[in-house]
Amino acid sequence: MTYKHKTHAVDSNGRVISNADVDFYIDDDIVCVVESKPAKRYGDYFLRQIVKLEGVINDMDRVKLE
Repeated sequence: MTYKHKTHAVDSNGRVISNADVDFYIDDDIVCVVESKPAKRYGDYFLRQIVKLEGVINDMDRVKLE
């Protein structure tokens, strides 16, 4: 509980927000740990950047041909 207390913040609306990268709770005698932050999708980001770059290259080729 100390970990949860030390890794929280209060937003402008007065709500408590966790800054921890894991969340946990106690169920009877078992401590259950859950990763609270989703994994980042780097592949999607790079694919979007590749598509943008292809568009820029195509635009440059069209300008060069004119």
